[in-house]
Amino acid sequence: MMNLANTRCTGRWSQLVAFTLLLSMVLAGCSVLTDSQVNVINNFAQATKGFSASPAAVMEAHATLRAERGVLVASTMTTHKSALKTLEQGMQQEDRLRQEASKATAALSILDTYSDLLNTLSSDRFTDDLKNKSVALGTALDQDVAVLNKLTGGSTQSFGALVAGIVRGGGGILVRHMQQKALYQAVTNAHEAVTQATRAVEKLMAAYSQLDPKKLDLDLFMQEFMEIKQNFPMMQSAASHRWDLQTLDRVQAALRSSERGLALAKSCSDAAAKYREAHAKLVQALKGGSDPSFLIAEINALAQQVKAGKEVRDELKKKVS
Repeated sequence: MMNLANTRCTGRWSQLVAFTLLLSMVLAGCSVLTDSQVNVINNFAQATKGFSASPAAVMEAHATLRAERGVLVASTMTTHKSALKTLEQGMQQEDRLRQEASKATAALSILDTYSDLLNTLSSDRFTDDLKNKSVALGTALDQDVAVLNKLTGGSTQSFGALVAGIVRGGGGILVRHMQQKALYQAVTNAHEAVTQATRAVEKLMAAYSQLDPKKLDLDLFMQEFMEIKQNFPMMQSAASHRWDLQTLDRVQAALRSSERGLALAKSCSDAAAKYREAHAKLVQALKGGSDPSFLIAEINALAQQVKAGKEVRDELKKKVS
């Protein structure tokens, strides 16, 4: 009896091992993504990491410049009513700008969360912590898309819940397969959200960089630049008919900030367009089952664009501070 029980136990164990090996072979042969595809997705995630910092810096720099311009121009007024009116106009224009900026902020949140999600799902070591992080990022992504839809009146479809559901269903020997499946679904379902988010960023950057100045009733960096220059002669002291050093220093800093802010806005607009174009090609490659290695050069160019924006941003912060 004991030998018979041992034989049955051994037989079941052998069947389980055989089934496990067979399942592993099937999953290995049916990989959702190739190593090359995963690597390119990871490169894309790394290239777009921190993308939102530069557009956010443009908004902050313009708000600071507008406030400084308002004070400098108000100082040339001869009556308190005129000075107060100038300051109030600046505040009203900034309020109008914030309405468009809120859409861009929501869009940037989507792009940041998406980049983080891709980076997590393409990790070589998909631990339980990364699994939980993926679920959390999927939830956050859905929330970000909902905010953008509310602000724009759009109906962009999100995919965070889909990705989270796939990740939750993977464990043990299935974890790698489910990780790749979630990564594939994340990229191929993100096209609409990425398109809308990058366009929202471009739209706001156009208001700053004069790429489309007639479409939005917004002040541009160059308009600030010209207004300061036009009012500069009236900033001299009435008594000495000269400019004090503090005024000269503030005017110079403001003019430099407007130039660098304009350059950063253009850089951000270009980066947003490259982001969208590279992502569209990545989606096409994955859906077609082709090797997206041809995108490496394009992704590297995007990474350099984001890096260049960071350098201008750092320089801008020095001048503003």
